[in-house]
Amino acid sequence: MHLHEKGYNFLPQLLKDEFSSLKTALNAASKAERTCSRADKASWAAEKERLERQLAQTRTRLERTQREAREREVLANAKKAEREKRKEGKGAWHMKKGRSCSVERSDIQALNGTCCCNRSSTRWRQVVERTR
Repeated sequence: MHLHEKGYNFLPQLLKDEFSSLKTALNAASKAERTCSRADKASWAAEKERLERQLAQTRTRLERTQREAREREVLANAKKAEREKRKEGKGAWHMKKGRSCSVERSDIQALNGTCCCNRSSTRWRQVVERTR
């Protein structure tokens, strides 16, 4: 486990809790906007928009955290496999950034066209096909 993960392993759960509380607050604001008087409708609409923006930001942070955790896990597994190969007698070899991206692309199909370099999916499909 990465040192940062050990110290801050509570953050993903905190983000999930914040996301769920924002969803309930957004539902309550939507209901209040529907049932309020005309004079209060503008303030409830503004509150609803603010909650929607905050919910989108939290969703983005949560997805980024999950994606980065998957990327770290894949790279750790690749490095572990490389260390085992070195113990068996293979020469020293260090992974370049482009190769790490192709490893991630081939191992994680759930990233939906992104990798650590944020290259386009078609370009990296070509790279993965060449390395196979």
